[in-house]
Amino acid sequence: LKALRLTDKDAPPYKDGFWMVRDLLQAWNDNMDEQFFSGLISCLDESISVWTNLYTCPGFMFVPRKPHPFGNEYHTMCCGETGIMYVMELVEGKDRPSQLPPLEHSHLG
Repeated sequence: LKALRLTDKDAPPYKDGFWMVRDLLQAWNDNMDEQFFSGLISCLDESISVWTNLYTCPGFMFVPRKPHPFGNEYHTMCCGETGIMYVMELVEGKDRPSQLPPLEHSHLG
């Protein structure tokens, strides 16, 4: 697994714990945007990717209302008719590097 890579980019010169997965998430969202058309009902939710060691997980969050409250948080959208997830956004919070441009909808709060 040491040779497994999720991006073909080199590490940035600043501290960024998510640089390896950012391109993967963008490619997945772009592909779903091109290939999938949601029904009239969509569900917006917060999901947690379970991770139990806060020292090895960038963006580690504790969300007590979740069944598995430790890990990375994602904002997701699913089609209410098919159950297919078609948008996923990683919640970086304070761990997002200031050197990166602001997110598309960050001005909305």
